[in-house]
Amino acid sequence: MTERQNPPSATNAERAESHPAGGHKLRTSVPQSANTARIHEPSAWLRGAAARRVRQIGVQLKDIDTSAYGAIVAPFGRTGAPGSRADRSCDRCDSYVPEGDLLHMFVYQPTARIHLAGGLCTSCARKEASR
Repeated sequence: MTERQNPPSATNAERAESHPAGGHKLRTSVPQSANTARIHEPSAWLRGAAARRVRQIGVQLKDIDTSAYGAIVAPFGRTGAPGSRADRSCDRCDSYVPEGDLLHMFVYQPTARIHLAGGLCTSCARKEASR
């Protein structure tokens, strides 16, 4: 009889990266290295808000054949002209982040084909990163 070898256990980050459906991913604006970005378990707020946004996108695209699209990239929250109050507002608490203060940009992939781009104020970015 031959001995069966089990592959080494994958870390949570490796599982998220290799999930066949894309997994739930949150990529922050500060990469750990040149090739990877920090990936962690999203908060309940992020999962819920993303689920609502995915439903909105589904309604908006219900009459459009999206099978030719490789990915759908959409804003996470409100949009506005570049630099406007809506454009520089936190997607979590809706507070305005003035020009010159850091607006933490992120991309969240709730499904295999949908990528949501948004921004968080420093306080909310800390809350999300502490998860």
